[in-house]
Amino acid sequence: MDAAIDEYSDYSILGEIVGKGFSKHSFAFGAIPVFRGISNPRPQDLKALGAALASFGTQLYHVEGITPEQDLIPKGTIEDSLTVTPDMVKETYERFRPTEPADIAVIGCPNANLEEIAAVAKLVRGRTLKTDKEFWLFSSGAQKAIADKSGYLKVLNAAGVKFVTDTCPEVFKYDKDRFKSVLTNSIKAAHYIPAPSLNGIPTYLLPLKECVEAMFQ
Repeated sequence: MDAAIDEYSDYSILGEIVGKGFSKHSFAFGAIPVFRGISNPRPQDLKALGAALASFGTQLYHVEGITPEQDLIPKGTIEDSLTVTPDMVKETYERFRPTEPADIAVIGCPNANLEEIAAVAKLVRGRTLKTDKEFWLFSSGAQKAIADKSGYLKVLNAAGVKFVTDTCPEVFKYDKDRFKSVLTNSIKAAHYIPAPSLNGIPTYLLPLKECVEAMFQ
């Protein structure tokens, strides 16, 4: 891999590129990519990668030096390869970049872990939502309880962040009269929220920090 992959949204985009790249193959259970050139991914990064890959039918993947099961892959069984370049990442960001100001930002697809909750709290501390904007954070009830004890929930509440539990941004039913477009840092959400069978609302993708900047003063 030639591209620098750092942000949660970068890993989400990586899953998009690789998932689309190998969807041309008729693997019985989807392609099983082996990623090379990824260093020190956080749990949420691997979650973002897996969620994006799953959108294209890929149920399993390996990361060299990270997932121990990669050693079980028989030598010489790699059927295809794809080099992910900075231009490919940039093009994907451009494809999902907002074409209008979004009314709401949703984070937590799949549900946010405590490190992600802490990152949002750090970015919104001392800030207030812009007029008519919403920022929702999706996670589990268990994570909310931990966030409360850790002091993150107080910061989020003060900034106007809504903490939504035990559901996902992609299946949540939005008020279409109020929310005309959605912003997220998850490519899975960016694919599924606009689906006619779910919400049918235009959805755009940016890194977390830019999602916050778009919604907060």
